[in-house]
Amino acid sequence: MNESAANRATLLLTTFKYPYAKGEPFLTAELPYLRQHFDRILVQPVIGMPEKRDLPEGFELCAPVYHEKGRKAFLAAGLLKPAVLLAAAREARRLAKTGHAVDMQRILVWAVTRHALERSEGVQRLLAARGPKAAYAYWGHTPALASGRLARAGIPFAVRFHRVDLYHYGAHTYVEGKSRPQSFPWREDIAAADRLIFISGHGRDYYGETWNVPDFDRKASVSRLGTSDAGHCGRARQPGDPFVLVSCSRISPVKQVHLIGQMAAEMAKLGRSVVWHHFGVGDHAPSLQVIEELKAQPGLDIRLHGWVQNPELMEFYRTTPVDLFANLSLSEGVPVSIMEAISFDIPVLATAVDGTPEAVVEGQSGFLCSLDEASCSPALARRIYQAMSQQETERTLAPRKLWEERFDAERNFAEHAADLAALAGRVVAT
Repeated sequence: MNESAANRATLLLTTFKYPYAKGEPFLTAELPYLRQHFDRILVQPVIGMPEKRDLPEGFELCAPVYHEKGRKAFLAAGLLKPAVLLAAAREARRLAKTGHAVDMQRILVWAVTRHALERSEGVQRLLAARGPKAAYAYWGHTPALASGRLARAGIPFAVRFHRVDLYHYGAHTYVEGKSRPQSFPWREDIAAADRLIFISGHGRDYYGETWNVPDFDRKASVSRLGTSDAGHCGRARQPGDPFVLVSCSRISPVKQVHLIGQMAAEMAKLGRSVVWHHFGVGDHAPSLQVIEELKAQPGLDIRLHGWVQNPELMEFYRTTPVDLFANLSLSEGVPVSIMEAISFDIPVLATAVDGTPEAVVEGQSGFLCSLDEASCSPALARRIYQAMSQQETERTLAPRKLWEERFDAERNFAEHAADLAALAGRVVAT
C-alpha cells in the first residue's frame, strides 16, 4: 500500500438503527463534519429494518447486528452459546456487587448483542484497516457494547451519552414510583473509552457521581448537540391573532404531552384564543384520551400534525409566528426540539429537569417550572399568560442569543469531529 493509502483515516460509527427507518434523526446533522476529517466512515447499526435511508458519500454501511424481524431467532441462537451465558452471569454478579440495578433479561439480551457486535462487519473492518482509525458509539447503550473488544485491540474510541442511555430513570416508559431503575451492563468496558462525551453538563455530572470511572475528569467532556440556522419567521404577528403554542415530541408517559394541552385549555379560559400545534406521534392512550377530551374546550384549537420531516417543521417555523414552545417532560437530555425553537427566537416553557435548564435559561430563553408546577395547569397558565403579555410589550427575552452561544451546530459539530480526528491520530499507521 502506498503512503497516501496507508494514511487514510477510518472511523467506525456504531448506531442503534441509523440509517434504518427513522432512527437517530439528529445524527445526520453531524455527518458532514465527520466526513471532513475521515476518508472512510464505516456505519455499523445494531438493528436493521426494511426502510433504509441513503448514506452520504464516503460512508459505508455494514450489515446490522440483527434485523428487527429476526430478533427472536437472533437472541435464541445467541443464548445457546456458553460464552454468552458466562459473560452474562459475570456481569450480573459485578453489577450486584457494586450496588447497581440488575435486570437479568436486559443483561442476557445485551450479552447476545455484545457478542455479535464485537464480531460484526464494522468492527472487523476497522480492526483490519491501516492508517489512523478510531471508533465512535453514538449511544452509550447497545452501540457501545464493542468497547471491550476495541480496548483490547488498542483502538481509541469515544462514546456519546444522551438520556435514555444515561439516566436510571431515562427509559421512555419510566414512571416514578412504579418502574424499576434501568440496568446498564458493561459500564466497566465503556469506562475504558478515551472520550466519554455528554450532551449536557448535568449528564456528565450524573455519570461521574453514579459510576466509578478511573480518570473520569480527563476523559469526560461536554459536547453539545446543535441545530443548523434554518432562518427566521418571515411573517409578523397581526393584532387579534390567536396565541400560538407549539410542542414537538413523541406522545409517551415521560413526555407528558397531555399537560401541555391542559395548560393550553386553561389559557383559553382566560379569554384569549389559543392554537396548539403538536408535532410527533405516540400511542400513550391516557395522554391521547385527555387530548381528545380537550378538543371540546371553547377558544382552543388543537392541531395534531403527527410525525413530519424536519424540513417541513422548519418551514412551519419560517411561516408561522409562534408565541411559545412548550416541553413538560419528566426527563430529558437537552431537547433538540428546544434548540430548534430558540434558533427561531421562540421563547420556551419547560420543566427544570436534567439538562433542559442548559437550553432554557429563566429570563433569557424562556421560563422554567417544576414538575409539580407542570401538573397544576391553572396556575401555570396564569403565570405564562402574564409573562407572555409582558414579553409582547417589553421584549425582555432573547432566545436566539442563547442558541448562538450554545447550540449552533456548525460550531459544535465541527469541534466534536476535530476531537475525534485527533483521537484517531493517536494510532500509528503500520
